[in-house]
Amino acid sequence: MEPFCCPLCHSDKRTVVGSRNRKLIRNTGEKIVLRIRRLKCKNCVKIHHELPPEVVPYKRHEAKSIEDVLEGKDLLDTPADEYTLKRWRKWFAGLTHHLLGVLTSALLKSSGKMEKAPLTGDALQRIRQTVGNAPGWLSRVVQTAIKNNSWVQTRSAFHTG
Repeated sequence: MEPFCCPLCHSDKRTVVGSRNRKLIRNTGEKIVLRIRRLKCKNCVKIHHELPPEVVPYKRHEAKSIEDVLEGKDLLDTPADEYTLKRWRKWFAGLTHHLLGVLTSALLKSSGKMEKAPLTGDALQRIRQTVGNAPGWLSRVVQTAIKNNSWVQTRSAFHTG
């Protein structure tokens, strides 16, 4: 894993304040339990969870499984029911424009400039043009959003009535 950098204040000073278990379903269907460290930023005093690249926040399945579904690969081996697959597609469709904005912002922060050629294709193609077509693109997008404190929280927590 990369060194800690607080997504809120960008400090690298932290202390480990514990850990918690996180269940994850691998793309083989194997259920595992990961130990996730809880880190407290010494500067802003916020607690963050250190997620490994194969974990997508609020999703129980490995990023590889979700990535395969979004790419339209053979779904017979995916360890999830059809309703879950539909929810993943809908979730990602609702998030793609936000993620493109996050990636563009991160690129501007790191290099100070944008590519001259505009990105083409649908939202998924544009995302992959930004982070690369190699397997693991979803993990790269997720990690970039988390590091920039731009990960969209679960929306069900904000529903009223």
